[in-house]
Amino acid sequence: MVVQMYRVYPDNPKYQEYETKFNKGWTHAGKTARIKRIYLAKDKDVNKAYRGKRFNQYRGNKRYQTYFHGTQRACNIGRWGTSLRYCKKPDCSLCGIMWRSFDVKYTGPGCMFGAGIYTTPSSSKADIYAKNHRLFSRRHAMLICRVIASRQQNMTAADHSMTSPSPGYDSVRKPPTVEAMLN
Repeated sequence: MVVQMYRVYPDNPKYQEYETKFNKGWTHAGKTARIKRIYLAKDKDVNKAYRGKRFNQYRGNKRYQTYFHGTQRACNIGRWGTSLRYCKKPDCSLCGIMWRSFDVKYTGPGCMFGAGIYTTPSSSKADIYAKNHRLFSRRHAMLICRVIASRQQNMTAADHSMTSPSPGYDSVRKPPTVEAMLN
């Protein structure tokens, strides 16, 4: 089941919540961004979807966090109107995620901690990966994701061979450094 998204407007509390999170998460100096539109999935639709059911099953009584995920888009999704039409272009990672959800087999090579789904509380960090592919636009798209990150394994150096966090952890985290925040 493909989860449909609906547009929320600036007077909606959810818009304000995510706009605040986005602005507070913008940590890279010398870079700016402004939100043009926010689209959200309805909880009831997410909970009915296969991946939503699996997420809630895994989650149990753990709290989730909302993190950002920047990815490549090759279409003008979200540019016009109040609804989204997902394309089927093979090089549009954004719509691919919307059609199929996240899948590790689509991750690119050379990831810092091996093949995985990368999210961050820093919207400016996610923006680095929010690229337009064969698309001439100054706008980027970013996903706001629910993430279970209650037992984070802190890593200080890259490990490209990782396939999962160490036993006892549900996610991997690289604490930000001053140098990283300046890049």
